[in-house]
Amino acid sequence: MRDDFDDVKTELNGVSNAMCDKIEEHETAIKSDLKDMKENLTQQISGYTYYCGGTGGWRRAVYLDMTDPNTNCPSGWNMTGYSKRTCGRVSTGSRTCDSVFFPVSGGPYSQVCGRIRAYQYGVPEAFYGYNYYGQTTIDSAYVCGVAVMHGSPRQHIWTFANGAFENTPNGANCPCENSRIIPIPSFVGEDYFCESGFVYVPNIAEWYRLHSNDTLWDGEDCHSTSTCCSFHNPPYFTKTLNQKTSDDLELRMCLSDPITHDNIAVELVDLYVK
Repeated sequence: MRDDFDDVKTELNGVSNAMCDKIEEHETAIKSDLKDMKENLTQQISGYTYYCGGTGGWRRAVYLDMTDPNTNCPSGWNMTGYSKRTCGRVSTGSRTCDSVFFPVSGGPYSQVCGRIRAYQYGVPEAFYGYNYYGQTTIDSAYVCGVAVMHGSPRQHIWTFANGAFENTPNGANCPCENSRIIPIPSFVGEDYFCESGFVYVPNIAEWYRLHSNDTLWDGEDCHSTSTCCSFHNPPYFTKTLNQKTSDDLELRMCLSDPITHDNIAVELVDLYVK
């Protein structure tokens, strides 16, 4: 009888030790996960506070991360169906714009900061529409890219322009990638980023596809002759408005040519106000 009791006691001790080991493993894993979460959060906060001025007080107004499979495109933009999970235009024709609106909570704001990450499809033409197609007002398709606006009538905050090629002097390219003078709308002024994700090749078949190897508006991988990666130091912009507002933020995607020719494939929008 005593031998049976000892056997049971030994088995119970073994189970108890195994349970303790499992608890310690889970506790270690939880601590590790919490540490990783804290480090990631710290990196995110220090990232935008550094680029937005580092003085604090910023609150997130818009966050769209299409790398998250549970995130859908906002009403007004469509899933592109490209190799990158991204949002693009709804309109299919020429000289069109598609807007999405984001309410801003937490009270009035007078500063906006943030970034947009996207990819080039085809050969969007930067400010070509403004210069050659008569798209000269803030309500027109003055740019191939995404404009951040607020209010009605619209007021400009920042323009993310997408030029056709990185390495040729062409009116469809970014001003910072060009030996030619490319006029910019007066309502835009200096408040814009402009990049291309495509180095010119003569084979037109290579033009009309997603150029996923070079992210737009990240300040990286610019051609050696380009100054676009240093112009206003992307990826983050910061803009002080003329006065405080509680307006929604409008993201307005515009393109000059049909959807088979041009598109902007937006992967990330991360905007803050204060």
